[in-house]
Amino acid sequence: ESRVMATLDSVITTIGRCVDKNVPGIDYPSLETFTQGERLLQKNTRNAFGKAPAGRYTRIMVTLATEAADNYPFVQLLLENGVDAVRINCAHDDPAVWEKMIGHIRKAEAEVHRPCKIIMDVAGPKLRIGRILTAKQEPRVKRGERVFLTERESLNDFCGLDVAVNCNIGALVSHIAVGDLVRIDDGHIEGAVEEKCAEGLVVRVEKVYNDKGAKLKKDKGINFPGLHDDSDILTDKDRAHLSFVCRHA
Repeated sequence: ESRVMATLDSVITTIGRCVDKNVPGIDYPSLETFTQGERLLQKNTRNAFGKAPAGRYTRIMVTLATEAADNYPFVQLLLENGVDAVRINCAHDDPAVWEKMIGHIRKAEAEVHRPCKIIMDVAGPKLRIGRILTAKQEPRVKRGERVFLTERESLNDFCGLDVAVNCNIGALVSHIAVGDLVRIDDGHIEGAVEEKCAEGLVVRVEKVYNDKGAKLKKDKGINFPGLHDDSDILTDKDRAHLSFVCRHA
């Protein structure tokens, strides 16, 4: 949104005049101020995604799958059909694969006569499910049930629970408190920390995306939305990738 503050100032000023009251420090913004945010938004959009194409205001960005490294016709087809920018997710694949993707993009640009921006984002630290530790055939969780989160890959006891999730949680445990919100698999499972113990965290499930419960799956993300800690936002892997990103994106 490009005009939030300017619009709020205008509304407050109008209400004030309707009731014969001036609000100190707030007045109608000038036309220059009112349109400043929109101009900045357009500038940043051009820098990130290129010039607006003829006939439409929006840009099209596609996240490249691994197949883009070995399938040039697929990449060429993207540009022929109007793609303005491609995104490479550095959480997947490696520099050798990314370089092939970028080579295909540059080749397609020349053949299709259409520029294409390359956007790359590093993975950053992320909690992911490793192993599912359970005797259940199909580990589903329902509202009201409890799950054990632990960094350990094997346990003799899951604090009396049926399901334990192995994840890279160790460095964060000291920052997590009982009652903290937990989301698993992009919010398909939501709960709260009920108990902390030496081996990990007991989480009570409060919401699932359907009444049949939600299946726990390897490599799905785990998030603590209210957590504040001093962990570095860049991992060693991210730093190793940044030099490549700066050269190509």
